[in-house]
Amino acid sequence: MVASEIELIEVGLVLTTPPTRIQANWSRRFGRNIERLKSGERLRLAEVVRDLTIQAGCDPTSISEGEKRMVAKASKMLAADLQESFDLSEADAESFISDALSNL
Repeated sequence: MVASEIELIEVGLVLTTPPTRIQANWSRRFGRNIERLKSGERLRLAEVVRDLTIQAGCDPTSISEGEKRMVAKASKMLAADLQESFDLSEADAESFISDALSNL
């Protein structure tokens, strides 16, 4: 299934728009991100990738090893979704994500 260009733009907007609030408490942040990950929804996965990337960028020691694995998993899941939904190559999907995050 090929999704619309508008849906791809929405993913880009999520990845480039700073969140209104990032949970400082790691256990609450972890729990919230687990729920987002479980949903498997494209925009929720983008939120996990964005939020943990920002958190790691602010203070790399502030995210746990579990969160580091979580952001890697969410990135892979999002890239796979983009590949399938928008008929992108693996490299193009990964590039889309990293380019969007570099605009934060």
